[in-house]
Amino acid sequence: MYNFLNIKTSLSSNRWASSEHRPVKLGDVVEVRNELELNPKDAGFKRYLKVEHLDSESLKIRRWGLIEEEDLPPTFYKVFRKSQVLYPTRNPHLRRTAFADFDGICGEKTLTLEANQEMLLPVLLPFIFQTEPFIQYATSSMIGSTNPHVRWRDIASYKFILPPKNEQQQIADILWAVDHVVQKFEIAYSQIVRLEQKSFDTWLNENKTNENWTNVSLEDICTIQNGQINPTVFPYTNMIHIAPDDIESITGNVLEKRTAAQDGVESGKYEFSDKAILYSKIRPNLRKVAFPRFSGICSADIYPIYSKNNVLPEFLFRLLLSEDFTFYAIGNSVRSAIPKINRQAFLRYQFKLPPLNEQRQFEVVLASFREAISVAFCHLSDSRSLKRFLLSYLLTR
Repeated sequence: MYNFLNIKTSLSSNRWASSEHRPVKLGDVVEVRNELELNPKDAGFKRYLKVEHLDSESLKIRRWGLIEEEDLPPTFYKVFRKSQVLYPTRNPHLRRTAFADFDGICGEKTLTLEANQEMLLPVLLPFIFQTEPFIQYATSSMIGSTNPHVRWRDIASYKFILPPKNEQQQIADILWAVDHVVQKFEIAYSQIVRLEQKSFDTWLNENKTNENWTNVSLEDICTIQNGQINPTVFPYTNMIHIAPDDIESITGNVLEKRTAAQDGVESGKYEFSDKAILYSKIRPNLRKVAFPRFSGICSADIYPIYSKNNVLPEFLFRLLLSEDFTFYAIGNSVRSAIPKINRQAFLRYQFKLPPLNEQRQFEVVLASFREAISVAFCHLSDSRSLKRFLLSYLLTR
């Protein structure tokens, strides 16, 4: 899709080299803003952001909550302003950074940052947080095993080469242009995935009275893994570890493939095989379901699920992502702070199951979607690769 050699050659002819390039610490050019508002609704704020509203590798905010529709958690009192950079301190390896295009409220653990404009242009600031050296530095600075996070004082000491201000705007223009391309492919990919799931949901709804389909519960078609393992001992330390934050909503993509040792996990986990479907039992409204097709270990907040002989694993995967099941899971969750669906409620879900031959036939119907999804994902991956290349070439040389 892109000719990286030509791009690199073009850039090399106009190198961003200057004696004015100088090493700085992040804390020298970035300022933390801690504007607080204990009554955001009365103050006129409309929207709030949770960490799960932010997408990996994307600066664009596409989802948010509405303050007037629900009670904010007690830790949501920090104000963010348009053009500030939002940096969640939890799980920095997930590459979440946002460039705010509206005012709102976020949690206390999200940093609200501004550039020191005497040294750094605000439009260039968000890209510093997306460079690979910074991500590696932040990840290596994580503390805590249950809730891994970084502190501002740790990442503030990150050192990088700051271009002179007369070059910063040119670099920012290039990076925002490629970021715009990435955003377009992200939207296209997301729309195709949602259309595929919508087709599945429609098929289920249209056959709710089909007499050839069988009334069953999830307990009739699947089992949930039992028994936890110790992730601090071999061979589990070297296995891929998946937590709810590692699963992308709706698409089911696994965002990062890190081992248990790299994540520094200590509490009990579940081992899963390449046949397992992983369902995040917390916050079911986020629709975090993965079918990774590889073995590993997962958080105790995830159910490793195995299909029985009367159902295709692909059917079960889409069923757990369906609107009908999601509404059921939300309505049958316990706890208000972090909603969770327990095993008993999960397995009680009832629906109409098509015969195996019809499941296979519908998989053929969905094949065209999978081809389109594959093409869209390829373009998205290429555009992200181009962005990473430019981030490296323009900001870390």
